[in-house]
Amino acid sequence: MLEASGFKPDFHGRQSSWLGHTHFAHFIMNAVKPSIFVEVGTQRGHSYFSFCQIVKECELPTKCFAIDPLKKDDEGGFCREDFYGDAARLNEQAYSDFSELISADNTEAHSHFSDGSIALMHIDAEGPSAALLLL
Repeated sequence: MLEASGFKPDFHGRQSSWLGHTHFAHFIMNAVKPSIFVEVGTQRGHSYFSFCQIVKECELPTKCFAIDPLKKDDEGGFCREDFYGDAARLNEQAYSDFSELISADNTEAHSHFSDGSIALMHIDAEGPSAALLLL
């Protein structure tokens, strides 16, 4: 656990209350060493890119997936900008060899994974949309 207490995430986007949980993220990733890690709800990327940094620094054998459900914009259309802006650039530059960003609704996201293939999932989403992915 001592190693986890010294973890400092590199990603410094907009402030996030989630950043206080990065030490636990470090601990759980090293304890589980998941083959597939999935985060549901990656709006700003703080938690997801902390997990990716841990995978990279600890040389874990983990494939990471960030799933952010589509959001309706003010005009009733779908907006992917929150998810794919800076997050896509950072992912491509630093983590693309083991990380994939998926912008999908719950039905589409579920089809990316076979039953029982996800070893560790972080649900960082509000409301029922995150829970629907699990069904």
